[in-house]
Amino acid sequence: MANIPTTERLARALEELGDPRLDEMIKRARQGFYDDYKSPYPFPLLKLKLELQSAGYTWMVNRVIAGEFDATEEEARQGFYDDYKSPYPFPLLKLKLELQSAGYTWMVNRVIAGEFDATDEEAREWFEKEGRHLILGEGGKEL
Repeated sequence: MANIPTTERLARALEELGDPRLDEMIKRARQGFYDDYKSPYPFPLLKLKLELQSAGYTWMVNRVIAGEFDATEEEARQGFYDDYKSPYPFPLLKLKLELQSAGYTWMVNRVIAGEFDATDEEAREWFEKEGRHLILGEGGKEL
């Protein structure tokens, strides 16, 4: 089960309930809507808990609270909080908000202090691979 992505584990758990009212939730689960790192929402698991509760699945809420559908360490390492690899426009802000909501204010201070910012080398690597084209346009030549 460890190599099954969190999004798929959640979708399968919802499917096991056999409730057609959950079809949209299952679809959103597979799309990463409730995923710690892929969701466009700052608190996707809170959204999941609220939706499960309103559907009458309070015992499933307990599974969410217990961390059963939290992203794995490997998924976290894929760069979702990285300045240059993240699908989010402000990945470190997302990290700060999630740490704050979890009560890890001491970690929030480390984020604010820039401890997890990309290095100059990472910035140069990103610029050479993707940034030059994005910033300078098709020709990639400095103005």
